[in-house]
Amino acid sequence: MKKILEIKNLSVEYFLENRNILALQNVNIDLFENEVIGIIGESASGKSTLGHAIISLLDKSAKITNGQILFENENLLNKKEKELQKIRGKKISIIFQDPFSSLNPTMKIGKQILEAIDINPSKEKVFALLKDVGIQDEKLRYSQYPHQISGGMRQRVMIAIAIACRPKIIIADEPTTSLDTTYQLQIIDLLKDINKKYKSSIIFISHNIALVSNIAKKLYIMNSGKIIEEAFAEDILEKAKHPFTKLLLNSLIKIDKNEKTKKLKK
Repeated sequence: MKKILEIKNLSVEYFLENRNILALQNVNIDLFENEVIGIIGESASGKSTLGHAIISLLDKSAKITNGQILFENENLLNKKEKELQKIRGKKISIIFQDPFSSLNPTMKIGKQILEAIDINPSKEKVFALLKDVGIQDEKLRYSQYPHQISGGMRQRVMIAIAIACRPKIIIADEPTTSLDTTYQLQIIDLLKDINKKYKSSIIFISHNIALVSNIAKKLYIMNSGKIIEEAFAEDILEKAKHPFTKLLLNSLIKIDKNEKTKKLKK
């Protein structure tokens, strides 16, 4: 497989209240074409900072102090904003955690998806995208506002926006956190279908190692801004090496396809 994204020794600092907070410390990650990887960590571990750094959406208080982000062998950190605009949303897209705050509450769903299509936008293309993300009655949904549909459906709309330009990489930044268990598994299955149909590589960011193991081939475990363990998902689930990873596994419950639960194997 061809490597599509390579993050080398990436470090990010936040400058807050006259002090520096190191959010990422020499992070290294590889992503290949059509691959799904998981970035796992607790709150404030740096996982979302990593996702936002890839597409230059960091807060103004943040600064990249070291490293490279190579997309198709070009360092994104050397590109100007106009160049990034041609990549962001088109070649690399992001699905945010809270669709309700990410969607425009005053704009109809169909129009928001329409604006995300860069080549020959049309209602027919929006209808096709809605079908691809599992939304029925697409003509009705096209004319509705975000508050008129469920949280799970709003997240599907966000996914439709993210795939509108058939990006090479999708960053899923905790896309299931605000959803119940049933919807979480549905979103996982949907992203699997997207990965298969659109051939988009996916970076799935989450605190839930059990959930992400259902979709990601490889897992990167983060703690205090560092990658502390990386391996194939099945290897980490069966024989995690780092003590922090073992704590994550012992504190979670694995949800299988039949919605039964069982303790993760130690």
